[in-house]
Amino acid sequence: MDRDSTGRERPESTFLELLPKDHSHGRATTLDARGSFRPAVPGRATDSEQYTMIEVAAHALPSDKARTLLRRLRDLNLVCGPVAITGDQAVIVAGCLSLDAPVEGGVAYRLRDQDGREGRLDLRCDGARLRVEVDGIGARRLEVPMTIDRLGRACARSIGGRVRPETTSQLELEHFLRRLLRASLG
Repeated sequence: MDRDSTGRERPESTFLELLPKDHSHGRATTLDARGSFRPAVPGRATDSEQYTMIEVAAHALPSDKARTLLRRLRDLNLVCGPVAITGDQAVIVAGCLSLDAPVEGGVAYRLRDQDGREGRLDLRCDGARLRVEVDGIGARRLEVPMTIDRLGRACARSIGGRVRPETTSQLELEHFLRRLLRASLG
């Protein structure tokens, strides 16, 4: 058996080395001897310390995970200080309006801007998309594609948000809600 740079024994070949080097499903990445991933460069020969890995495409967020996420956002009943939207615009989240309603109908939050005008944030899951609507402060709609990563987190790449649907962490849920607000009002 060969030894890698850390001194561990390495078998003659692994299933990763047997994968086709050019494939049409996913992006190729290489794993070097230190365990670091980096994009594979087509046409560049890889040394014996690198293995080709395939990054599988993201899967759509299952409906039960989407309902769990909405349930957690509803139960959070967030009341927080100003959420900075732009340099001169901020919104205050003033609690959940749909505490007793089922999440299948959506989750609604009361919003207040700096001038005291009230608005409403509505969140609904429609398949693998999260529909975000803001009324009152500025009528805006946003559809956010939701996927699930290999760690089980709900990912909204278009807004840069990620959250575990079953989390009870107020900080994690608040961070995700702030991302939704910035994306829909910004």
